[in-house]
Amino acid sequence: MPLYDYLCECGHKYEELKPFKDRNHSLCFLCHSEARLIPSTFAIISHNPFPVSGNVAGDGEGFKTKYMGKEEYKEHKQEIYNS
Repeated sequence: MPLYDYLCECGHKYEELKPFKDRNHSLCFLCHSEARLIPSTFAIISHNPFPVSGNVAGDGEGFKTKYMGKEEYKEHKQEIYNS
């Protein structure tokens, strides 16, 4: 079941698991107002030989990429495995 992001009339952002067919209808559990579906955000970190950085969506709400050198990537992987 997909996870969707919503924004209600009082400005509360929240996530909800629900079937695809019901994605456009959600009530905020705080103020009980109708919430609207908003684009989800996520991060991608990649070892890429070409420097890529910045916000692909351009509005501050899209996914972000980060260029990592080989050593920085190794350190990052080690941190993930140790946590």
